[in-house]
Amino acid sequence: MDVIWSQSPEQVVGSIGLSTGLNEVPSSYGDLDELVKLCRVVRRYDGFYTSHLRDYKFHIIEAVEEALEIGRRAGVPVQLSHLQTVGRRNWDKMDAVLTLVDRALEEGVDVGIDAYPYVAGSANLTQLLPVWALEGGTEALLGRLADAHTSRQIAAETEQNMGNDWKDILLCTVPAQDDLIGRTVQDIAESRASACVDTALDLLLENSARVQIISFNQSEENLRKVLSHPRTAVITDGLVVGGKSHPRTFGTYPKFLGEYVREKGWMSLEEGVCKATGLPAQRFGLSGRGVVAPGYWADLVVFSPEQIGTKATYEHPELAPEGIEHVMVNGQWALRQGISTEALAGTALRHHV
Repeated sequence: MDVIWSQSPEQVVGSIGLSTGLNEVPSSYGDLDELVKLCRVVRRYDGFYTSHLRDYKFHIIEAVEEALEIGRRAGVPVQLSHLQTVGRRNWDKMDAVLTLVDRALEEGVDVGIDAYPYVAGSANLTQLLPVWALEGGTEALLGRLADAHTSRQIAAETEQNMGNDWKDILLCTVPAQDDLIGRTVQDIAESRASACVDTALDLLLENSARVQIISFNQSEENLRKVLSHPRTAVITDGLVVGGKSHPRTFGTYPKFLGEYVREKGWMSLEEGVCKATGLPAQRFGLSGRGVVAPGYWADLVVFSPEQIGTKATYEHPELAPEGIEHVMVNGQWALRQGISTEALAGTALRHHV
């Protein structure tokens, strides 16, 4: 479990909430009653609760119900992190999930959603394993994978809980085997004449459990439903990793505004900009951020609505976005006419619009 901190260039102002990742150890050990008790403390400080849900696959409905129940019982705002239903076999659950959210809102529960504009996510390959296999950390996991009997049990439970197929799992970081980057687990398994799940476990053993994947697990229709929901803010959920990072790390907002707002017309440009700026700033209590107004921090992006977009792909994720002319951060130009100024604008003194 993590404490979420709010920080300005001037000072750290303290915790703004509690975050959990309930599908990973040690957060997974927390039960409903414990989480409610913790969030009652959060409530006393006007904080909120945000969670990577306990499950996004076969038990996504139960996982959302758990998060909403925490909000009801503890009286705290709830944020559903990168809401999605993972795997073709679970795509039909999205309507039920959003119905739960809407019903909770009608009951007075303060619910927020965030999502990234891609049908593929990214995580460590270990996220596909049963939680008990991760207990004790990396060394304990590697010991279990090296034990034939335990490894078979891990393999069986992993297969049982797969929401998508191994052909949908692309390797993007493989520290000891760079030549495997960009290949799917199924492709590698076929070349090794091995079962896919066995190949996945072998890859973890061969790379000290540090294998990062890109998982193609969502439907575009569900993505439309989530991104279009009035409570959804757009996030990247991205990080730079060795090998090939997910293209969302570099292209989230240009892709969102170019493909889904302009080309597919899922919402107006004004709604799209709000979901990327004002809505998340308001949700996370970032005072003076998110809108252009007198007295606010001078954070500005000048872009062409007709040209904004990205050519970044899963093969070439680092390609720069298009259609962005200027970027100002804290009153300093970080980008002028498409060229970086190399200004450390995030540490600048405050300037006003």
